[in-house]
Amino acid sequence: AAADHVFGEGGVAEGSGTLQINQGVTIAKVITLKDGGTLDNRGVVNGVGSTTNGVTAINSGTIAGSLSFSGAHATIILEEGSLIQGDLTLDPGIAPTLILRGSDSQLFSEALQGILSMTSGTFAKEGSGTWILDTPLALPVVSSIHEGALRVSGTVAFESVNIANGLLAINNGSRLEAGVITVAADATGSGTMQLNAGSTL
Repeated sequence: AAADHVFGEGGVAEGSGTLQINQGVTIAKVITLKDGGTLDNRGVVNGVGSTTNGVTAINSGTIAGSLSFSGAHATIILEEGSLIQGDLTLDPGIAPTLILRGSDSQLFSEALQGILSMTSGTFAKEGSGTWILDTPLALPVVSSIHEGALRVSGTVAFESVNIANGLLAINNGSRLEAGVITVAADATGSGTMQLNAGSTL
């Protein structure tokens, strides 16, 4: 594990620090993020949690337990290859951002094996790859697609969907529910929504 700031006992990243856990490294402890700290996990950790504001967790490795955030403005980035074996809990009212990112194809069910609890904030898609939502989701949050593709395979509900750039696709027999869907286009990009045969909007 490499760090660029100060880390306390028990696996703590705090202040402007970044705790990077490289591939092949296993941390048996739960990582605690504090006051703007960042975790970049490419290895294996037992769990991640925070009760303070402005923290960031980036995962392209394995989290053997759960993630729980109760501070304001947390950012969670799931890269392709990410595996969370427990739950991901983002407490109400903290305005978190959950970002799905990568350049290849990734099933959401393989990235998060537990339950996603998220009742506010933004659910975003970044990177040129495709994330497939194959887990039933009912999230009263804004979904925003900035790049690549977000594909619905099953039943998914958002408060609203904004296709700023990239593709929103709904597979055959699948269903997307949203109060508002906005498709934006400008000189630098375009948004597309694709409805396949048998899909429901």
